[in-house]
Amino acid sequence: MKNNGFDEFSQHLNDMANRAKELEGNQSAPLDELMADSFIQEHTEHLNFDSWFQAGGFSAESNEEFNAIDESALDQYVSTSTSFKDWQDMLRAAVGAWGLNRILES
Repeated sequence: MKNNGFDEFSQHLNDMANRAKELEGNQSAPLDELMADSFIQEHTEHLNFDSWFQAGGFSAESNEEFNAIDESALDQYVSTSTSFKDWQDMLRAAVGAWGLNRILES
């Protein structure tokens, strides 16, 4: 009696466990990966991060410019245009979704 289906499922679970282990510790991901179109579409009325960001009156062409943004203004925009309470809340959710997608990818 062959258990090919079980063997494939078992291998898939092992692959997922290995990908989860790779994510342990300090990881970094570019903002465009964290704020994937699917994430933005699920949590805002926009198609992508750039559209959502610009609609809030924000602009940043570099990390330095992004880091210089008034976080209280960004928090206010997040709270009025998403279901998140502030930027950090939105960012945590995006990191969680990004990590889960990395684990589940095949």
